[in-house]
Amino acid sequence: MRPAHVDELLQELRPRSPEARAALACFLGDLEEAASLLARRGRRHRREGDVLLWPREGELPAGGIAAGSDPMTAVVALLFALHGPLWPHLPEARQAMEEARRLYGRARKMAAGCRPAPGQEYNISCEHVFADDGRQAR
Repeated sequence: MRPAHVDELLQELRPRSPEARAALACFLGDLEEAASLLARRGRRHRREGDVLLWPREGELPAGGIAAGSDPMTAVVALLFALHGPLWPHLPEARQAMEEARRLYGRARKMAAGCRPAPGQEYNISCEHVFADDGRQAR
């Protein structure tokens, strides 16, 4: 089961493309969105710990993404997995890439307003964006 904070942040950011949604969920440590997307598109995949892997299939390359990967890395890996090396020429793939970039910027700005306590390490993650009770941290 996915942690509630992942759903809360995805609801706040409202990604339109499934690739951008999966990339943002991956950034938050949840690989289920990406696994579901690959399955819906007919791609075989397996999970090894915190890494989602897929084999080469025809012209589509093998690859993988780790939980916690930044959204840009995750969306590029997913676009390669789904469309192959010609993905940059597909308008919907370019839109997914741009959406992931834009929403990653929004997530970083949301996290920037949540400064860590003195002596704590800065970590852009959902814990810094949302309080434990589900309300947006300020």
